[in-house]
Amino acid sequence: MTSKRIFMIGQSQNSSLNKQVIEEARKFRDILILNFEEHYLNLTYKGYGMLEYVNKYCKNLKCVQKTDTDATVNVKGLEKLCNALPENEHIITGMVWHKLGVSRDPNGKHYIPPYVYPNEYYPDFATGTAYLLSGYHIAQRMLDSLRNNTPFFTSGNFRHVNEDALFTGMVRESARIKLQDIGGYMCCIKSHGVSYYLLLFMNLLA
Repeated sequence: MTSKRIFMIGQSQNSSLNKQVIEEARKFRDILILNFEEHYLNLTYKGYGMLEYVNKYCKNLKCVQKTDTDATVNVKGLEKLCNALPENEHIITGMVWHKLGVSRDPNGKHYIPPYVYPNEYYPDFATGTAYLLSGYHIAQRMLDSLRNNTPFFTSGNFRHVNEDALFTGMVRESARIKLQDIGGYMCCIKSHGVSYYLLLFMNLLA
C-alpha cells in the first residue's frame, strides 16, 4: 500500500500569498487549492471539497485519512489499520465523542443557534483532528447523504456548524455508516511546557 499526502487549503485575501501557494502547488503537486476563503468558519467547505475530490479522482481508494495540521500520524500504523478494515463495509473511525451537547453560548467559538440545528445533542461523531473514512466509494455515499438529508447547499448558517459533527456525525448517521473508536487516536497532549495541542497516534498498530 502506498500513501499519498495532500494539503487542502482555501484562498487568502492576500494575493501575493495566493501566488506563492500556487507556485508551491505546481512544484510539489501535493496541494489542493479550494475555491473559498481560508477561515475557521469555512471548515465544512474543506470537508466537502475533500469528499468531492476523493469521489471524482480517487474512486478506487479504500481509505482516506483527514488530519489537521496540529496532529501527527504514524503512517505505517495507519496503513496497517486500513489493510485490516473490511473492503465491503463503510466505516468511520477516530476518537469518538458521545452525546456532546450543542453549544448555545453566543460568545462561544462553537455557538450554534437552535434555528440552525435544533437538537440538544449532536449524533456521536469522530473528532475532526483526525478521522479515517474506510471502504470503497464511501465518499459518494456521504455526498449523497449531505445533499439529500441536510440543508448544507441551501443554508449558509448551516455550513458554519462544526465540520466533524456534520460529516462524521449528522451525515454519517443519516447515511447509516458505522462509527468505530479503535482507541488509537489520542488528543490534547502537553509536551515540554508547550500549550496543549492535538496529536494523533496509531500506536496500537505500530
